[in-house]
Amino acid sequence: MGAQDFCIETGGTLVAIESEVEQAFITMNLFGHNTNVWIGLQNNDYEKWLNGKPVTYSNWSPFDVINIPSHNTTEVQKDIPLCALLSSNPNFHFTGKWYFEDCGKEGYGFVCEKMQDTSGHHVNTSDMYPIPNTLEYGNRTYKIIKANMTWYAAIKACLMHGAELVSITDQYHQSFLTVVLNRLGHAHWIGLFTTDNGLHFDWSDGTKSSFTFWKDEESSFFGDCVFADINGRWQSTACESFLQGAICHVPTETKPFEHPVLCSETSIPWIKFKSNCYSFSTVLDSTSFEAAHEFCKKEGSNLLTIKDEAENSFLLEELFAFGSSVQMVWLNAQFDSNNETIKWFDGTPTDQSNWGIRKPDMDHLQSHQCVALKVPEGVWQLTPCEEKKGFICKMEADIHTVMEHPGKGPSHSIIPLAVALILIIILVIITLSFYIHKQNSGFFRRLAAFRNPYYPATNFSTTHLEENILISDLEKNDQ
Repeated sequence: MGAQDFCIETGGTLVAIESEVEQAFITMNLFGHNTNVWIGLQNNDYEKWLNGKPVTYSNWSPFDVINIPSHNTTEVQKDIPLCALLSSNPNFHFTGKWYFEDCGKEGYGFVCEKMQDTSGHHVNTSDMYPIPNTLEYGNRTYKIIKANMTWYAAIKACLMHGAELVSITDQYHQSFLTVVLNRLGHAHWIGLFTTDNGLHFDWSDGTKSSFTFWKDEESSFFGDCVFADINGRWQSTACESFLQGAICHVPTETKPFEHPVLCSETSIPWIKFKSNCYSFSTVLDSTSFEAAHEFCKKEGSNLLTIKDEAENSFLLEELFAFGSSVQMVWLNAQFDSNNETIKWFDGTPTDQSNWGIRKPDMDHLQSHQCVALKVPEGVWQLTPCEEKKGFICKMEADIHTVMEHPGKGPSHSIIPLAVALILIIILVIITLSFYIHKQNSGFFRRLAAFRNPYYPATNFSTTHLEENILISDLEKNDQ
């Protein structure tokens, strides 16, 4: 049974997405799923949904426009019926985007919709199910602050609730907050701000991300602080403006302290992220896969691998700073023509992959194909290994690096231990000397009296030693 047939049997049809809020509702419910879903649109009548309604809203992937019927297509593509899929790819460049695929292709999910039962009295769902002040979604806890406040007051209000003004780094959480804001009915402060008149924006909690959701191109130039409107779109305004609320999020974990010198010093600089070190000094170089691989080996490292989404986000954020100067960098992966799979150079499977909207067809790949990371989208692309591209070296961080370079001086962590040990030894020697002196002082006095019979022995009174202990006041520096 096909997806549309199943929906019809249950009294509905494949979903027709008619607004940005409806799109957000479907996207937020795909969080944690890795299967793309069919929606109610076909290429033979792409201006009308299967339920007969006209297409007034669309969210096509800009990386797949060749398959949109309004663009040029080959004769083969025209003969194959195409249906619309909604992507669940976690890369925010693709999350929720639409693209056409062969209607007969299997392995996808689908979303049905049907009209609400209107036989009863009309009930306002916003009144029946009000938005609570604390919300859980995905791996985050949100707090909604309802008060007339400036951006600065919003920062303080969040702190009073054990939270921080919200940062938004992916399309799933943005979609969730879009639905919440639409229900609330008015704009709320978020934690984005600028200190250079809109040239660069930062999150108040220190989060780094290249994800944006501006209303339009001009929305970032109206002020230094940012709010999200009832459609979830971001707009800037004066920080002293008054809005009716703010969205906070509760930090999920304490940010670990990272020692500033955990990467080995070689001929190239390194940047640490979690348990690995990365060198971005070669991203502007232009070299083949083999030459890049050999260069990293000489530096005691390996060509770049990406093992999880957090690492992928870090890399894209660092590469984003290079702008259009960097378009592709090599990944340490190759196409294995024997079993038609992509593997990391060490032989492990590529559990973390990002082919964008669709995976490459492994059945028709030429041999000796390597994998490159496309910037800024973060998608993987198969390309001949002989082509010349930039690259990134990667190696594990070494916590003993500081001790392995005696020329650089001792580790700061050893100095307090050495000082304490010396003080203890000195104290033991002083105590022992004082004890021997007390035991033998009488003997020496008798010996002196025996050698000088004409002089009376002098009576020495025991001298009491006073120790003046100076205690330094510790100044508490506000961090």
